[in-house]
Amino acid sequence: MTAGNAFSGFTPNPSAIKRIYASSLGEMIDTVRAAHALGLGVVLANQLEQEPQGGYSEGWMLTLFESVPLVGSESLGE
Repeated sequence: MTAGNAFSGFTPNPSAIKRIYASSLGEMIDTVRAAHALGLGVVLANQLEQEPQGGYSEGWMLTLFESVPLVGSESLGE
């Protein structure tokens, strides 16, 4: 099987449409489901955000793409 056949339907570098930040994982799950229904690609990442009064809280960042992005193993830290 060639790489072209294995990854058909995926785009190597689709254009990012929007970046969304939220503190609720539930909100991100709903957004991912909506993006899937619309055929959009997504990249979901969590991050620690420093609080003004000290300490950290977990936050979520979701990037929407015009199509499903093709990610190589080097991008995943493998």
